[in-house]
Amino acid sequence: MAAHPGDEQRRSVWLADAPRTQFPTLEQHHTVDVAVVGGGITGLTTALLLQRAGSRVAVLEAGRIGCGVTGGSTAKVTSLHNLIYARLERQFDRQAARTYAEANQIGLAQAAALAEEFAAAGDDCAFERASAFTYTCQPDRLDAIHQEVEAARRAGLPARFVDRTELPWEVSGAVEVEDQGQFDPYRYCLGLANACARDGVAIFENARVHDVEQEVEERVCRLHDRDVAVRARHVVVATLLPFLDRGGFFARTYPSRSYGIAATLDGPAPAGMYISADAPTRSVRRLPEGRGIVVVGEEHKVGQDPDTRQRYADLEAWTRSHFPVRSIDYRWSAQDYMAADGIPYIGRMPGETFQVLTATGFNKWGLSTATAAALILRDAVQNREHPWASLFDATRVDLLASARKLIEENANVAKRFIGDRLRSLASPDLDELQPGEGGIVVDHGNRVAAYRDEAGNVHACSPVCTHMGCFVQWNAAERSWDCPCHGSRFDYRGEVLQGPALHPLERKGHAPER
Repeated sequence: MAAHPGDEQRRSVWLADAPRTQFPTLEQHHTVDVAVVGGGITGLTTALLLQRAGSRVAVLEAGRIGCGVTGGSTAKVTSLHNLIYARLERQFDRQAARTYAEANQIGLAQAAALAEEFAAAGDDCAFERASAFTYTCQPDRLDAIHQEVEAARRAGLPARFVDRTELPWEVSGAVEVEDQGQFDPYRYCLGLANACARDGVAIFENARVHDVEQEVEERVCRLHDRDVAVRARHVVVATLLPFLDRGGFFARTYPSRSYGIAATLDGPAPAGMYISADAPTRSVRRLPEGRGIVVVGEEHKVGQDPDTRQRYADLEAWTRSHFPVRSIDYRWSAQDYMAADGIPYIGRMPGETFQVLTATGFNKWGLSTATAAALILRDAVQNREHPWASLFDATRVDLLASARKLIEENANVAKRFIGDRLRSLASPDLDELQPGEGGIVVDHGNRVAAYRDEAGNVHACSPVCTHMGCFVQWNAAERSWDCPCHGSRFDYRGEVLQGPALHPLERKGHAPER
């Protein structure tokens, strides 16, 4: 629990200076055809497409539009997802790989068309076309690169093998797919939100939904902090991981956290979008106008890293060793959920009719896939069969493709549930907590999750996650409490930052200040 007095507040390059939206809160009951829960790219695109198809739509966002996972993205809109197509052929078949590629290519085309529309309306998100590369620096991995090139071609992508790139170091080889896209994801979200509002979508911010109830032929979205609700015939849950546990997605996915930095360079940045096939993963793209780069990597399971500050240090050291860095300007982290079989879950939630739908498990490739998901969800609401729906079916349970990963991840959850409790028996006393430190400590014989701020004030909560009872862990870099089981996150006061938890950590009293 060593203190790092110089730790600064983390913020995404996309959110740092961007204007925040000011949509109203929900103050009275509302009735629509479709309620969309979640104001990121998935939710807003779905809302826009449905409104334009003739539905009356409302969007309910727990915080501010675009300030969640979307605002922490690398913002690559591409169909080249590291080395995925050869794996899809092995794990499923060639048709699955073709369907996956088609969905992402059409998602990319849809996003590009919307970005052009938004720019014409005054919401420029700096969309530009660029090649995407998956590269290796290890000669013994060239076979995997060649296999990916051939599998991607069979899937319909214009893939080719290259052994030269614009990166300032030599690569052994790379897959290149031309004419992909990148943009400013937050400003793209602003464009979506403004287009939704112009088309008549009702958008509500600071409207955290805690339940969706069945009531005759309608669904009722109930807010957690006020006695108001939205009634709708259909509900789309687009909240990264569904907050409704009845789909069981918390057991069919696992939460992964990644870290990002934005750097100004002394010289031009590479024009393409790059991701390494080697470990540790490094994802690189240039900032708009070529003024610098974004570098993302250092992924780990949420709540399962002893010192998250080291992740930033390692990412910064790698960037400085590979690029002429003038300054590191922004540092942030982001979260995603990884599907057990590597394919997102999109469509009807298990145990539900087509009144409740969802999209989750984007495996860190949510920008092109989120737009593809919106196309699937639009057709599902309209009771139309979509050609991609069966591959992404949210009710699927493909044991051949996912059994090993499901067993591994749920065994990890059980281990953390029990092991963290045992480890906490040896927790230090609250008095040992220094300013700027957080951890599970003992206060008057009780275990609490406590953070002592720089002024010496103690903020103490229950260490038990309100989702399913795992012990939270202190995230020193973000000053948050993170659940190592299913990825819920809470601020140092215990308020919910990210679900699936719906309720804050219980506040606890503590010993008098020293």
